[in-house]
Amino acid sequence: MRKWKSDRIETIFAHSAEEEHAEKIKAVLKDYYPELDPREQRSLPEILDKLSAWKEFDDFSSIINGLRSEVLYKSRVHGIWHIERTALWCGILCMELGVKGRMMELCTVSALYHDIGRIDEREDGEHGRRGAELFKNAFPEYTGRERDLICALIEAHSLNDSDSGNIMEKFALNDYEPEYQMLLKILKDADALERFRLTEHSLATHYLRNKISLSFVGAALDMVLYQNNNNE
Repeated sequence: MRKWKSDRIETIFAHSAEEEHAEKIKAVLKDYYPELDPREQRSLPEILDKLSAWKEFDDFSSIINGLRSEVLYKSRVHGIWHIERTALWCGILCMELGVKGRMMELCTVSALYHDIGRIDEREDGEHGRRGAELFKNAFPEYTGRERDLICALIEAHSLNDSDSGNIMEKFALNDYEPEYQMLLKILKDADALERFRLTEHSLATHYLRNKISLSFVGAALDMVLYQNNNNE
């Protein structure tokens, strides 16, 4: 029985345990990420199997299946391909860090719509602010503090970490600081793990905020390679 409406995500979950890109991943890690211990890298099939067995998996997959693709920026770089993979990494990180229930939902929703404020493919620190404004108007079902938290995450994801406090104050989330900071780190790491869609060395590991994310670098490359090879 299909768990995903998206053929692209179905393809990712059909990944073979044979790890056909193992040699390529090994070479990339050696050439560009010598600071990472290959023995600590988790395989993509292992990660996906664990995600599928997660107690929150049905709720998580339902959130992604509800993606409103019409509001996304239309692009291979920042469009639906990137969005779906970012959301998957968001869920994986939520699973590993014990984020569940409503907080998991809000984090995943922020991942699904974090780039709706894009107007082009260039570096653009303002696209988060535009995206937060668009989200308010496009998703009236989210109100009050939950809407503010999602909008703060969307706005802050495109800014330097040093600006996160200013965004928290802008949305009056000071009493939500632990949750906001935790979810922002997850969103930023999920977005960063997706850098391999650009080049095989686009990910800068010093930008990963959660230690567990370092063990996903090889799998993040594998996800992009596998999907590129198996989707038109």
